Amino acid sequence: MLTILFFILQSVYAENPYLYHDNKSAPIIDYDELDNINPHFLKSNSLESRVVEFYAPWCGGCINYKPHYIDLALNVQAKEPTIKFYAVSCQAHKTICREQHITSYPCTKAST
Repeated sequence: MLTILFFILQSVYAENPYLYHDNKSAPIIDYDELDNINPHFLKSNSLESRVVEFYAPWCGGCINYKPHYIDLALNVQAKEPTIKFYAVSCQAHKTICREQHITSYPCTKAST
């Protein structure tokens, strides 16, 4: 039964694999290569301070974490506006998540 539910959720989110592509997710930047956003924030030589959440849109924990991640970004940026917050859909960007050694969702990494 759980397996069936998993496949139903995956098929529902297959059409839109992004959690943060809406007008309620600011200031989160949801990486989407179709928008020509270069994943510079994943490179170790990037000079910007950043927090990156790796997620799967069908993951219940990720869905529940979304408002908390947005609140975190708003609170941190109120004090330190230079810190950027990103999100990467592991459903849409499997290779990136594999290269980042993401094994569970949600997974948040920070770098300064």
